[in-house]
Amino acid sequence: LRFATPLVKYWLYPPELLANGGPDVIMSSYSTNEQSQQDTTKSVEFANRARTRVEAFIRAAFASDCQSPLVMFVDDYLGNFQDIILGEMQFGNIVTELSEWYGNIMSVSYADVVRRHVYADTSETTFTLPEWPKKVEVHFGMGGHIAIAWCVLYAMMDAYMGYCDNRVFAEKMKNRPGVFSESVLHLVNTVPPPELRPDLTLQDVSRDWQVNAARMLEGKSDCDSNSMVSSSPCSCAFLAGLQGWNAEELHSFLQPFVVHNKGWESIMEYGQGRTVEKPGLIATAANASITLQLKNIHKAVRMINIQRIKSYGEKWKESKAQFTVLVENQKKTPYTAQFQVDGYHNAMKSISYPFEYDLKDHWAEKGSNITITIDLVSGTTFKILGMMLCEA
Repeated sequence: LRFATPLVKYWLYPPELLANGGPDVIMSSYSTNEQSQQDTTKSVEFANRARTRVEAFIRAAFASDCQSPLVMFVDDYLGNFQDIILGEMQFGNIVTELSEWYGNIMSVSYADVVRRHVYADTSETTFTLPEWPKKVEVHFGMGGHIAIAWCVLYAMMDAYMGYCDNRVFAEKMKNRPGVFSESVLHLVNTVPPPELRPDLTLQDVSRDWQVNAARMLEGKSDCDSNSMVSSSPCSCAFLAGLQGWNAEELHSFLQPFVVHNKGWESIMEYGQGRTVEKPGLIATAANASITLQLKNIHKAVRMINIQRIKSYGEKWKESKAQFTVLVENQKKTPYTAQFQVDGYHNAMKSISYPFEYDLKDHWAEKGSNITITIDLVSGTTFKILGMMLCEA
């Protein structure tokens, strides 16, 4: 979700999808990836982080379209990162909790469909591999993939039939007085509830819900199906892997902005596990340096979001890049910001991590120039999967 949320938040959809007002359905199937982040000794901390990530994805999806799309979470995780049963089910339970809170989120759990039967006979091999659960192995055979497809199809048809039944019932009841006013029903059906924060109270929830409604009305007052392309919240943004780009397409996108480059290349590269090849902007030697410049930006920029890989082993040891950002606003003194981002960790896996930097009062106004220099200050490689320069 840390990788998918920026894709949704910053509208990194294909142009033809943007031209039609954005997606109708957004499906997230990251339950296995999310469970891999859990430390069994810190279940409360994991739950809080996971809840924050899931909710950020939900709210980004609701804000990324003129008509809020259907958001669907597909849970395909049976184990066995944790081995402790309650730990194995934790992320799925968080998704269920937030689905109930928001009301119009679809939670589809293949894991719940087969869990009781698989746990009753953990030696079965239709939905797990032969060495599971003695060996940590989250993948499964064709039987599991077919079952997931049927679960999603059933859930979609069930939702469709339920919607039709509800419309028929609503038509029959429309002239009868109800318990709740029309304004309350409209609020519940069209406006997401407040964020499920730890400090949200019964005394504040109604007020916060009304505030959400006012913000949505203001943000969508001039929304139409043709406005998304011109109203993109970013001056420059790419997330090459999820946009379906190859190395050549990433190079073509970046090249107009490059004013200096020594040792950085657009490359399709396998991770340490050598299972998936992902494109990225990669430092190929020590002291690599690249400078990108955006002139006369068409959107204001306050947030800089960097999506990078953190990996392990000798190749990635001490990997660190330094970003120097120069903002040149008209009639203002130029402002320089600098920050460093790590590309190495001790975990035996390659994981994408976001890094956000807020320019705050020094944000770049529309029509200004932004120059970003990226220097490899430690190690011999660094991989950038995406970079977004956006309003918020």
